[in-house]
Formats: sequence, C-alpha cells, structure tokens
Amino acid sequence: MVVEIAIESGYLTNPFVASAVIHLLGRQAGSLFKARQLFDNISSPTAAAWNAMVAAYAWNGLFTEAYRAFCLMDLEGVQADDISFLNVLASCESLSIALVVQSEIQASATKTSRSRVLGTALITSYAKFGDLEAAIAVFYDIHELERDVVAYTALVGAYSMHGFSEKAIQLFCFMDLQGMKADEVVYVQLLHAIAKGLGMEAHLAASLVTAYGFRGDLHQAKSVFERTKALDVVLWTAMVAVYTKSGLPCSAAKTFQEMELEGVKADEVSLMAAIEALDLSSQRLTVAP
Repeated sequence: MVVEIAIESGYLTNPFVASAVIHLLGRQAGSLFKARQLFDNISSPTAAAWNAMVAAYAWNGLFTEAYRAFCLMDLEGVQADDISFLNVLASCESLSIALVVQSEIQASATKTSRSRVLGTALITSYAKFGDLEAAIAVFYDIHELERDVVAYTALVGAYSMHGFSEKAIQLFCFMDLQGMKADEVVYVQLLHAIAKGLGMEAHLAASLVTAYGFRGDLHQAKSVFERTKALDVVLWTAMVAVYTKSGLPCSAAKTFQEMELEGVKADEVSLMAAIEALDLSSQRLTVAP
C-alpha cells in the first residue's frame, strides 16, 4: 500500500523516498526483482540507494550479488559510507571477500575517524574469519570513552570463539568494573566462554560469580559456581556474599557450612561474609574450630 502510493504519487524522484522504498521492498518476500527495477530507474543512485540495494541482496541470501553491487557502487564513483561497509561486512560468507572488504575499510577510515559501530563490526568480522589479533587491535583502536557494551560484547565473543575463555571472562569482569550494564547478548557470549572453559581458574570464576551477583543474576552466578571444577576459598566466599546480597542469608550460611564440609579452610574474608549473613538472618551458625 505504502509502496504503491509512493510510486503513483511520483515521490520516487526524491532519492530519500526511493531508497526507503527499495529497502522496504528488499525485505518483502518475492519483491527483490521489483526493488531492483526501481533501483535501475534511478538516474544517479545515491549512496543510500546503493546501500539499500546491497542490503536487499543480503537480506535475501544473495551474498555474492550484494558484494557485486558494493563493488559496482565504487566503480560508479559513489563513495561508500559506514552503512555501506556494515551491509557488505554482514554479507561476507567467504574469507577471500572478507579480506578484501576488511582492507578497504582499513584504507578508507583512519583509526581516529572510524566510527565505533563500524569498528565493532570489524571486530566481529575479523574474529569470524580467524584473525583474532586484528579483532583485538581494532577494539583498542576505538577510543576508550567510546567503547560501549556492544564493542565489549564483540571482543568477548571473539575470545570465546577462538577458545580463550579466560580472556573472555576477564574482559567481561573489566567491563563490569567500568560500570557498564551487561545485556543479554554479552551474557550469551559469556556462557559460550564458560562452556568452553569449565576448568577455568577459581579466581576468574569468583570474579564472574561476583559480577553476576551484583547484577542481580543469581541463577547465572550459581551456574558458574557449580560448573567450576576447582573451588577455593575465594570462590566459596564469593558465592556466600552473593547469596547474602540477594537477600538469602540462610543459603549463604548453608554454603559456608558446605565449604567447611568440603575441607576448604575459612579465612578472614569468608568469616566476615558468613557473619554478615548471620547478622541479616539473626540465626546462629556453628563454625568448626
């Protein structure tokens, strides 16, 4: 209906309207040919129109055609922008094409001018095609003040993808210390890292348990705790503290008792955590001498 009105009213002479209609048609089942016809009728397609056409091909699974359109755009003298690169990066399915696109992006945008969004897409692309070092370099090229949860998520995912579970967890903990609120995507990436690194060192697991706990995600904190093979006093203490913070002092006390039964000797920090739980619940806890 909207497309028909735009065509009948002659609004397609407006490049912004034409690009929007191409984008809309590209996402409608069976309308790709119509989108291409409309594009071909534009005398001088703008970057927005080219971007819409590249995205339309990619949306319909025609990744080679998407890349060809991107290359033709360059041959026609239309300068690619961030949207152009984002669209073609998303459509890369082969290493050879990805390498070409990545090098073009690196050549067209300096470290200081490259946008955070494009940098994040590059991190994901480099990781996907096996170049973890390049992904890390792009992450640190993004200005410290501009690194958001999406950029951190991309690198957490890159570390996880390449089997560096501890690095992924460390980066997540650092992100948490920076005060960034994790979203569902980074949690999924983190769970992948945990699944690949069940033998992670206890101190890393303790940091992760604490991070989850202070975010109010008790379920994930328990999951990390239970799936870590080597439980030391630091990890036990972290779990006790998380239960207390979650308003479950009885569970905190029970966890402390389990630690003792497992033969892990309490230290000053774990005792203070247990006392805090006791204070909250006003219950007594018998601690073995």
